[in-house]
Parts: sequence; structure tokens; C-alpha cells
Amino acid sequence: MSHYFSKKKEKRYRYYVCQNAIGTGWQNCPHPSLPAGEIEKFVINEIRTIGLDKSMIDKIVSHSQTSVKYETAEHKKQLKLLNKELDNYNSQLQPLLSSPIQDKIQITNLQERISVTERDITTTTNRLLELQNNMLSAADLRTACQQFDPLWDTLTHKEQWKMLNLLLERVEFDGTNESINLTFAPGGVKTLKEKPNESNLQEATA
Repeated sequence: MSHYFSKKKEKRYRYYVCQNAIGTGWQNCPHPSLPAGEIEKFVINEIRTIGLDKSMIDKIVSHSQTSVKYETAEHKKQLKLLNKELDNYNSQLQPLLSSPIQDKIQITNLQERISVTERDITTTTNRLLELQNNMLSAADLRTACQQFDPLWDTLTHKEQWKMLNLLLERVEFDGTNESINLTFAPGGVKTLKEKPNESNLQEATA
């Protein structure tokens, strides 16, 4: 869902609008818009209570780790293909460079493909390192949720918004059964665990 504002007279209203409703029409979504305040209040209360519920923590961590393992496997496949592609481009380029009569257009095209592939390899490798370094644990999530409550009220509204963006990767509303699902960002959870005081959090979300 996307965050929107509307204004009636002097009062401003905040709400979230379903992407499907935006793209295909409001009639295609059971809940095309939701009041922002109520959604955010629910999310905040969920974070506050998760730290006290061991079974919920275990469930969230298990889901997160399964997701990370799947994404890691997919990125490894992609990296293997990219390296194979890079070797192929280089093997095509070398004879062209050593040829007495060089096809400059073909050489340029291959060099551009090599450059793009090398960038993709770097991006994929960095994402793999990020996934490996940010594997979520039950201790990480429990500590982060426990740190959340005492810190929340000390932050400005802007800092609170940044904190939620840091801690959560995704918030999904299921219009069919009217439920809200939270997906925690492992890197953000670790940041909140390791930098629990206000000044460090402000630095992390800057």
C-alpha cells in the first residue's frame, strides 16, 4: 500500500491506498484505503508485544531465515550465471583485440556488456554478503523489540518514522481476512539491538 494525504478545510488526513486499487480500480480491492493512524498504531503495538511472545519470535525468525536462505540460493545461482556470462564475453573479446583488423563496433558492444555484467556481479556479491551478515536470530529480535518501547516515546515523529523504516522491511494488509503481516528487516533489527540509545539510533537512521 502507498501512503497518501488529503485535506478537507484545515484538517489533513493520512491514509494508505492499495496498489491494486490504484492500478485496476477501487472495485477490485476489498479495502482500497485504510486510515494511516490505525494501521500504524497496530504495527507499533505488535512490535511492543512480540518481544514478550517466545512462540511468535520463533515463528518470525524461522520465516525470516527460510526467506534469507531462499534468496541466498537464488543469488548464488545468479552469480554463477553472471560469471559464466562474463567469461563468455571475455573469450569473444580477446581474439577481436588481437586481430590485425579490429571491428570497433563489436569490441565496443562487448566491452559495454562486460562492464554491465561486472556491475551486476558486484551488486549480487554485495547482496550475498549482506544476507550472510544479517541473518536474524531470536535473541536479536527479542532484544530489539524490548528496546523499542522505552525508546519510542523519546523520538520525534520524523525519527519514529525512520525507526519503523529501519526495523521493518514490509507491512502487508490482507484484505481477504483483514490481517496485517509484518516482515522485519534483519539489518535494522541488529542495528536497534546494538545501538539502543537515542543518539545512536538517530545516527543509524540519518
